[in-house]
Amino acid sequence: MRQNIQPLIPSIEKKHISENVPYTGVSRLIGLFLLANMMLLAGEVLGQTSSPCIEFVQTVYDYDTIEQNSDGRCTFTFKNTGNAPLLISNASTSCGCTKPQFSTKPVLPGRTGRITVRYNTSLVGSFRKTIVVKSNAANQSTAILFIKGFVKKRKGASHKW
Repeated sequence: MRQNIQPLIPSIEKKHISENVPYTGVSRLIGLFLLANMMLLAGEVLGQTSSPCIEFVQTVYDYDTIEQNSDGRCTFTFKNTGNAPLLISNASTSCGCTKPQFSTKPVLPGRTGRITVRYNTSLVGSFRKTIVVKSNAANQSTAILFIKGFVKKRKGASHKW
């Protein structure tokens, strides 16, 4: 009976351990995962983590008093003060009378970007609107911007948007 069992036991004499363990895609992924975590940990220990940071020049734009049907555009400028590319993923408003526009291209470290907001000035009266900006910034992934002002009626003006 021993003669039948002997061939089933692999011989590890003079064999390297890696020859007995297949190097599969899963073990390669595990190795890459461990390497990435070690690099991330080393960066944190040395204070060298890569992350974007967003800093707005201003977070409130006051139109003061503007005339009905005038140009209701304003621009919010921001800077990437981090050390990785900054991505704006979304800018949404509190109502349909305010429309933000932004670039989806990355803002490199040290560079500036803009979010342009247009308010529907055919609506007469005071207003205060909120713009919510979503990004990959480490310091502020959600930024809140405000526009406010008063639209005065122009004689003979009609709604235009």
